[in-house]
Amino acid sequence: ILRFAGAVPEAFMNLNHTWTKVLGQSYRVPKKVHEYAIDVISQIKTREDVEYKPTNVEGSVIKCVEPDLTLDGTHMILGRCNYHLNRWRHYLMSRHIPWHNPYRPGDLNYNPVGTKIWRAAKSYVKLCRGISIKERELRQMVKNMIADGNITHGMKSKISEMDFEEETDLFGIIASGLFTDSFLTFEKTIEEVFKLTGQSGEMLKNCDDILEDPKCIVGTFHCSPPDEPVLTTDGWISIGELDPNKHRLAGYHRKTNRLTWGGR
Repeated sequence: ILRFAGAVPEAFMNLNHTWTKVLGQSYRVPKKVHEYAIDVISQIKTREDVEYKPTNVEGSVIKCVEPDLTLDGTHMILGRCNYHLNRWRHYLMSRHIPWHNPYRPGDLNYNPVGTKIWRAAKSYVKLCRGISIKERELRQMVKNMIADGNITHGMKSKISEMDFEEETDLFGIIASGLFTDSFLTFEKTIEEVFKLTGQSGEMLKNCDDILEDPKCIVGTFHCSPPDEPVLTTDGWISIGELDPNKHRLAGYHRKTNRLTWGGR
């Protein structure tokens, strides 16, 4: 519980509870990063003194005004909460740098590359490069395509009645009768085939190769394990056992300087 986040840690220090859970894990970091982190943590006056060991790598701490995303390897941008990531998403979008979060594939807010329009465009690019696509990918692609100039008149509504091979190559695409001659040249841009809107649409307009995973990952610092306890109206409850119809989370009201019970 951090003071700069608007909370007063002392308000939580003397709460009654029947048991204590000490977290037995930490993120292992290189030695130099570990030293820097300990210097920061040591500034907290009231805290439990716990020792965390670094990795066996020396490492280094680099302070920079702006990240150099041209460096080799995968880059990860972490924020304390989703709100803090908004400016970084804007930063990346304004520089036409694609990003994703492979650790939260179901959250499309972190994964423009997981949206239906992105997957559809990916299938189109595969066909342009002579790569076969699966039946479900073909149906998804057609569903998201601009019909005018790309799909044979009247065929978009009939695709649900059509049968395809489990994997469809260029010959199958041509034989299907679904597409216009101009589409089958596979020379159209993604913008000519799909209506690009929203975050994923903007990213598609400027992405060099959508078949490659982005090298930049955006996410939050901490994902709590299911056995980590949180304070509720019924005391300390493991996250995995929280009941939205029963438990309310404890919060601290900065203005009134008192504990409050938050929403479910």
